[in-house]
Amino acid sequence: MHGSMKKFILTISCSALLWSAGAVECMLLPSISRNAGDQFAHILPERPPQISTVKKVAAEEPFSMYLLLREIGVADGEADVVYDLVFLDPDGKETQAGKELQAVKGKLDPSGVFLAANVMMVEFTDDEKPGDYRFIATVRDRKTGKQATGEATVKFDPAGDPAPPLSEKEMDRFLTTYYRNPQPYRIMSMVESLLKFDLASRNKKSYSPLPMLYGIAILLRDNPGQAGEFASLISAAEPGQRLYALPIFDFLGAEVREKAKEELAPDLQEQLAAFDSKKNPLRFDTPSVPTHLDLLWYEFFFTGSFEPIRKLASVLEVGKDGLKPEDYKKLGDKATPDDRRKLMNRLMELAAGWSLTSNARQHPLVFYYLEALDRRDGNNLPGDYARSRVREIVKATVAAQKKQPSAQ
Repeated sequence: MHGSMKKFILTISCSALLWSAGAVECMLLPSISRNAGDQFAHILPERPPQISTVKKVAAEEPFSMYLLLREIGVADGEADVVYDLVFLDPDGKETQAGKELQAVKGKLDPSGVFLAANVMMVEFTDDEKPGDYRFIATVRDRKTGKQATGEATVKFDPAGDPAPPLSEKEMDRFLTTYYRNPQPYRIMSMVESLLKFDLASRNKKSYSPLPMLYGIAILLRDNPGQAGEFASLISAAEPGQRLYALPIFDFLGAEVREKAKEELAPDLQEQLAAFDSKKNPLRFDTPSVPTHLDLLWYEFFFTGSFEPIRKLASVLEVGKDGLKPEDYKKLGDKATPDDRRKLMNRLMELAAGWSLTSNARQHPLVFYYLEALDRRDGNNLPGDYARSRVREIVKATVAAQKKQPSAQ
């Protein structure tokens, strides 16, 4: 829940979206952002969520219709709010999208703003009529008998906006801030730019394509309608790059693979059928090598979700059983495999801690997630050592903010 409406409205910065009048109040918010639920669940109430709005979408460009509520009635400490959702096509034809959907139910502190539990996912296809679609939510507060209505309009343009190539400067911004302002129509331009960068970087000793592949896989997972276009692009790529299709499409799963089947080259389809999922480097649960940290940052930058930050913060716990590099060097030939394991633990902790500290100062949402882990949600971390390290990072970020108040 979020108590500061002034901050919240400024954050979404869309003057066309207004709160309905009445006892219970609602706002219907169309957005391509996928992390609204994470923000309501995993940042503190006084922090403003960062949810971008969308006014126009293309074919097979999924978006969410979020319903925000405030001034909810409570009886005996419990709330019960439901809503109906309809949409009108450009000709005014009305379609029922949901009836008596449960928005909020159970024990509740009514102060603040709430995200309805049921979120409608919308995706237009090429054969649907272009134009403005009106979405209308009718909210009923069963505890007070009051009702409210919220509306939002989204324009459907099947072709979408043109996607010019990304410059090097645009590419860096696109990669690190996509979650703030998702632009699905530019994904394939980004993929083309990444593949060019990949070719230019192959001879660099420290270069690994895995973060790039994971980022592409995350974007296609959230935008499966573009899997076919990616299949065509990667099928025509340089021979070594064509094999990137295997871990990516294995990661995406059978349903997405089927959508892209016609566009994926026959030889790649055969190799994909024989691909061993257990050996897919894009599939991992617990970060165990430094490259996994890079993959998690790509996931955060493209989704803004809480889970990659939680996993990065959880890595800090291994430092409890770590060995400092200078102490490892002192062992010389006496170093054992267990000493090397402890050294790796320490290096993983240092890498995770450095990246969290750096990005918490550059991305307010990273700081908000860490702040909530420190002050309220420490049970989401594996142990006291990780909790203490998160507290250190939060304190260091606050100190840096005080020195440079405009940076946050």
